Amino acid sequence: MSQIIMTTEKAYLMGLIVGGGIFRNNSMVINLPYRLWGKAEINPERAGKLANDILSRVRPLFELTYNMPVTFSTHPEWQIRSTTQLSNELIRDMNAFGITPNGKIMETGNLKKLKTLLNTLLFKRNFIAGLADSVGSLNPNHRRFDQNYQIISFEFAAKNNYELVFDICQILQEVNCFTDQLLWNHPNLHSSSNPYYKKWKKGYKVRVLIDSYVASCSFLFQAKAEAAHQNLSKQKTNHITMRCDEKGIDEHSVKTIHLDESSNWLPAKIRGYHFLHNKHICAVMGCPYAPVRELEQYVQRAEYWINPFPIYLRDTLSNVKMKISQNEVMSNRIYSTQHFSVRKLLQLYSEGQKLIWGDSQESGYPITQILQGIVWVIQREIGETATTRISGNYMDYLKKELKSGSINIRNIVIERPEKLTPLLIHNNNYATIIGPNNPRVYRNLITWHDNLRISVREIREDDLYE
Repeated sequence: MSQIIMTTEKAYLMGLIVGGGIFRNNSMVINLPYRLWGKAEINPERAGKLANDILSRVRPLFELTYNMPVTFSTHPEWQIRSTTQLSNELIRDMNAFGITPNGKIMETGNLKKLKTLLNTLLFKRNFIAGLADSVGSLNPNHRRFDQNYQIISFEFAAKNNYELVFDICQILQEVNCFTDQLLWNHPNLHSSSNPYYKKWKKGYKVRVLIDSYVASCSFLFQAKAEAAHQNLSKQKTNHITMRCDEKGIDEHSVKTIHLDESSNWLPAKIRGYHFLHNKHICAVMGCPYAPVRELEQYVQRAEYWINPFPIYLRDTLSNVKMKISQNEVMSNRIYSTQHFSVRKLLQLYSEGQKLIWGDSQESGYPITQILQGIVWVIQREIGETATTRISGNYMDYLKKELKSGSINIRNIVIERPEKLTPLLIHNNNYATIIGPNNPRVYRNLITWHDNLRISVREIREDDLYE
């Protein structure tokens, strides 16, 4: 058997192929998500540089490395295309690297063998450069907090190929390009507030601070390198990035129990479990860089970070009432009108109070969710939002409403159940339900399978009397 030989050129091309490669009928297409970013009508200079990058840099690599000519197209999408049948050299190497040249590689590819052959820093960095040139988004809107935290976002529409994304994140860590955030394609992350939301399969994002990427990795495309430095110039300061186990868990938020947590679509390793944080999934997947000790402590107090009800559900009043009627616990309630003052709620929140209308210091309805629910119902009624998102800053919006003496707030009704289950906020047309925090009761719903893996059962009527 001939020896498998990796080179810097092959490493780069494999990154490009893993990022966008589609193989059908003995031909290859590499999709490049430049539809807007590289559109000639929007940025003709960048479009010209991208075309030149493909012609003068990528095409010679394919011809010299694999004896296979390629061209490109820009409409309807940017694509690199083979102009002949796949070369024997490319087929041989892809099979030797453990990547079958068939279908959409991002969805079907397995990188376990390729990873063992990327056995030098140079090979790893060239592989990442190919990924960055294909699926590394440099849109300036991809930022953390503000413009001072510019990122490169590796975006994978990889369906349920968790292992591929996991391995790519590992390679980034190995070249000291530490992940700032990994958003898994999982309902606990894509639909953390609404347990009924079905369109959560939105793909994966591996986000890296741009200064970390520029310091550790590179691009072959000149247009990409220039865009990265332009984004870097928007930052007032550079940032020192840390490994995930050094950084720990930088955010905590309550997550609902989604109906699809046991979906057969999810890989067996994580199917049926509830996840509190993106790094929680990393740890269960076996990442050596996950902050396991901190996660274990987090998981032991999971009742503080779960909610068996919708954290919020925003829809028409009729649809919300239908959801209530379909749930035994929510429908078996007596609802009474709750008198409230938005001004008083704002004051309580400013004084540090987080929950209201509970039966202990740790239980009740989050004031922020109540305030946001009020704003959403108002905005949806008057056409300032057409989605479940709030337009603008909800605190500023409420203060403006109060100052103007608007009648919109007076049209809001809050109906509170006699037991600590979701309350209803509505006007005549739109509504939201807000689920309560209630850790003492919710702890009884959790099964700890080990120090990291938990599952949460549906809440029952008799749980409310514990």
